[in-house]
Amino acid sequence: MKSRLLTFLIFSLLFLPACSAYRQDSQEENEVLTIAYADPILDYSPFSYNAKDRQYLANIYEPLLRYDQNFNPDTALALSWGRLDDRTWEFRLRKDVFFHDGTTLDSGDVIYSLNKAIEDDSSGLSGLLSGIESVEADGVERVLIKSYDPDPLLLNRLVNVYIVPENYDDFLRPNGTGPYKVKGFEDSSLILSRFDNYWGEIPFFAEARLRYEPSAEERYQSIVNGDVDILANVPPSFVEALKEDVLLLEYPALENSFLIFNTVGPFKDKELREAAWSALDMDYALNLGGGYLKASYQYASSGIFGYINNWEPFSLELVQLEDPVEINLDLPEGLGALGDLLVKDLTKAGFIVNLNEFTANDFEERIYSGDADLFFFGWKYDLADVSDFFESVVDSNGNFNLASYKNEEIDSLIEQASRTLDLEERRMLLEEIARLFYADKVAFPLFEAKLLYGVRPDIVWQARLDGLILASEISKNMLE
Repeated sequence: MKSRLLTFLIFSLLFLPACSAYRQDSQEENEVLTIAYADPILDYSPFSYNAKDRQYLANIYEPLLRYDQNFNPDTALALSWGRLDDRTWEFRLRKDVFFHDGTTLDSGDVIYSLNKAIEDDSSGLSGLLSGIESVEADGVERVLIKSYDPDPLLLNRLVNVYIVPENYDDFLRPNGTGPYKVKGFEDSSLILSRFDNYWGEIPFFAEARLRYEPSAEERYQSIVNGDVDILANVPPSFVEALKEDVLLLEYPALENSFLIFNTVGPFKDKELREAAWSALDMDYALNLGGGYLKASYQYASSGIFGYINNWEPFSLELVQLEDPVEINLDLPEGLGALGDLLVKDLTKAGFIVNLNEFTANDFEERIYSGDADLFFFGWKYDLADVSDFFESVVDSNGNFNLASYKNEEIDSLIEQASRTLDLEERRMLLEEIARLFYADKVAFPLFEAKLLYGVRPDIVWQARLDGLILASEISKNMLE
């Protein structure tokens, strides 16, 4: 779970229209799709919660339900579902679903997968699913999932749980129900072949190559030369050069960045936090990111539940400290430009700022040590809901409450929101939490990032809010 802290910048996508002069409804036997990423897959376990691993695995495995392209729950291995009472959900499974090894899906596979995701020591999903009390079968095609308490986010959590065959644990030989199965690994590419026994629509491309290319220059050259069809990580410095050869798509990344004030140390004093806030600029995004950052004034990313449309951030008149206060500002490597702006502004209020840049591992150790006074923090809204941020970062017992922040009133509201099933009541509770937390001046919103993709002109693809590039959703314009 710690790896969630180290997601820093993100990007965005527009929708790619299909031209009526083309057709895209047939599967070509020899068509190969190549997608390039800046990061490799590090863990083949279907129970990894690392977003970089899941970019690859989402083509092989499937959950009970998934998000559609707009972050709404959609059918997957479960054909339907419904709440039986405040704590119990029923899921009815699809019939005639095959795993890549030829075995068929049944309720035993779902029970095994969920229990392993909850209980296995190596699972990255155990914390996410800790609220599940039991998983039981009611026949071959019906599963009942009960939570300890009413959980308004249970469906969102289940989106992250891939289903595997019962007793399966050889994760280096992936065996899912997805539209593609593993064919091999070659030249830094995970090679997938179309699964002809897939229960859903058969993918257009017979083969999909998910390629790891760490070099920004090589990624640029690969898509210009036509070796890559979709580039998942377009370096902003190459945007102008790419415009003539590829379509550049951007979409909200659903990740926000903050400055966190440690409430142990100098910033234990709220008046000192207010002095720092009074000197900070609310529009750092305008001077950073090459236009691929968006100013953020609240704790929810636009596009998720809990985003406040009428949010009005208040600014403070510059406060001048009577006596200089020395503080440490800690950032991960690569954010020096942001650090320089922050130092310049904080100095105006009378702070003496020591700017420290750390490697990713050292930065994580630093902020977990509790010694950082002021530090950068990125959060990805994997559950499409701001309550995940509040429960993890703001709550006194949150796993990522690295500011040692405590507010009993907010803790009580977070607990109440976590058990409230009524959407409008939850929305009001989350807004109250946001406003109270904002007033305490512990986390200064910096910006939202965007996902930036490069797409070959003959590729037809509609982007997704969850950031996944699913090969099965991609086709190619073919001249009639």
